[in-house]
Amino acid sequence: MRNRFFLLTISILLFSCTDKDGDWDPMIWNNKNNIEVPQAGKSYIFMNYNYESFWVYAINGTENIIDNGQKYEDNCISIRIEKNIMTVTVFPNEGHQIRTISIGVSAGDIFDSFLLKQKGKEI
Repeated sequence: MRNRFFLLTISILLFSCTDKDGDWDPMIWNNKNNIEVPQAGKSYIFMNYNYESFWVYAINGTENIIDNGQKYEDNCISIRIEKNIMTVTVFPNEGHQIRTISIGVSAGDIFDSFLLKQKGKEI
């Protein structure tokens, strides 16, 4: 009887702990790699395939308040999120140096980021 109880306890422990708490699937996007933005600016649409909603939690180099993580605008970019689609509009770069913009997004305990590099005016 004691051996059966021991085997049952070991079996429960082995098979009930197959996943760690907090493991979330990585965010899957239609495109997010090597985003080279022209000097004149451009709009991009990013669709997330495995989360119904997400929000912006950080934008590199900006201090403006993010409106519920769904809308954001400053002198460089405009971001709008509706359900699983994020529209990013990058405004023209009037400087001569490359502008780098980092956008951090989250859907709970999963985080991802976008890196946009925009060309500057030619000298």
